[in-house]
Amino acid sequence: MHQQHDIEPYWQDEDDWLCTVEFLPSNDPEGRAFGTDIIGYLLGYAQLTNARALALVGDPEAGAYELLFSFSTPGDKYQFLDLVCSNEDMGATTSRKISSRRRLKRSKCSSARGSPA
Repeated sequence: MHQQHDIEPYWQDEDDWLCTVEFLPSNDPEGRAFGTDIIGYLLGYAQLTNARALALVGDPEAGAYELLFSFSTPGDKYQFLDLVCSNEDMGATTSRKISSRRRLKRSKCSSARGSPA
């Protein structure tokens, strides 16, 4: 028996994604290790905040990867940003690179610590 499932991807209607690009340069082992650590932190924080995570190859020649995150609630998004900002290894650099498709003003740690609107 063949059943057809008409399940649409539930993230298609979401318009509030945070995104960042990480580089894993093949000619810089230290930079590659740092980028890998950042990706690991971000995916861990996504798991802790019930976020959907999507990773795409941005530019294979440059070793660039696009990471996109979507959240169930604004509170989850703020918790994610707080975790990023609290990480001394990545707070200053990565949080500046994280932005949404709508270029949210809350892409920096200093503005991300406010309460959700």
